[in-house]
Amino acid sequence: MKKRLLYIVALILTGIANSAFIYGQSSVLEKLQEKTWRWQRNDGRYTDYKYTCCQQIGTRENGRSVSNTFYLSDTPDTQFNDDKVGNVSNGRYMIRPGFTNDPEFPVFVEEIVELNDAEFKIRLRTGSVATFKALEYYTMKHAINNTPVSTLPFTIRKATGFLEGYDFPVASRSIPDMIYTTIQRTDATNNSSAMRGKFLRKFKVGSYFLVIVTFGDPDDLRTDVLCSVDANGNILSTLEIGVTGDSMMVKDCTITPSGDVYVYQAVSNGVTPTRFEDVLGGFRGPVEDSLYNLTNGRLVKNTAYSFHQSQQSPVIRVFSREKMSDPNVSVSYSY
Repeated sequence: MKKRLLYIVALILTGIANSAFIYGQSSVLEKLQEKTWRWQRNDGRYTDYKYTCCQQIGTRENGRSVSNTFYLSDTPDTQFNDDKVGNVSNGRYMIRPGFTNDPEFPVFVEEIVELNDAEFKIRLRTGSVATFKALEYYTMKHAINNTPVSTLPFTIRKATGFLEGYDFPVASRSIPDMIYTTIQRTDATNNSSAMRGKFLRKFKVGSYFLVIVTFGDPDDLRTDVLCSVDANGNILSTLEIGVTGDSMMVKDCTITPSGDVYVYQAVSNGVTPTRFEDVLGGFRGPVEDSLYNLTNGRLVKNTAYSFHQSQQSPVIRVFSREKMSDPNVSVSYSY
């Protein structure tokens, strides 16, 4: 009898332990409603989810939205129960209506594997686990406190990838997010309100940090922005240091140990904006060189600097698509 009682107590404690990671002091529904949850794909595409009492609202990177009715349940229901919609605040499973024309999937059942301030994980019907990251949690302060310092000098290239385990979003609407579609960089979509950036690298210069945040598709339409940041995570200034379109990098940079930033940009002489995918063998134009100095924590342009060319009579070059697509070739040598 005593052994049986101990066994029952053990089961109860196990159940409490298994539920504690979800429930805590707030209900599951309250925790879901507090955050914007981002599901990021490897190719840079993403969907941001917001939750109401009974709606899962997803917004994709292209602005398209989709919403689904859902409810929480302690059991993996096999049929959608309308009576539970908006009336259950806790549960291990998220239940959504299935395909109306497919009797094999009358309901979608997704198990909540983990739910905390930073991440929300669910097991899909395929058995794989999808991870959603809370945008509000991944601030610039979080980035500088929880990422390794990379060494300087550093040169950004098209193939500069994310550090494994650190490719999380950086939630800041103060970082300009311009995704360009033309080599003249005249046509762009500003999506800074969507907080799309992902952490790429962090450097330490004196008492300040230089943090690279990447927007867009890592290999297609991509823009890299360098942020100067103080120890409290405040962004003091930003600088666009990399632009890639259709595998061609038309802007890159080198950062020195002292915090000087050399930016190289291929400038097209074409009057009519040319989409990246319409560039065949290459295009004509000069290399625009710029130097920015880290001064009192801010990236300030050095107006006296001119290296590759005279600003009055720039050297016209023929940029090669092949060289601009080579991850080992700088923009300043892509001709």
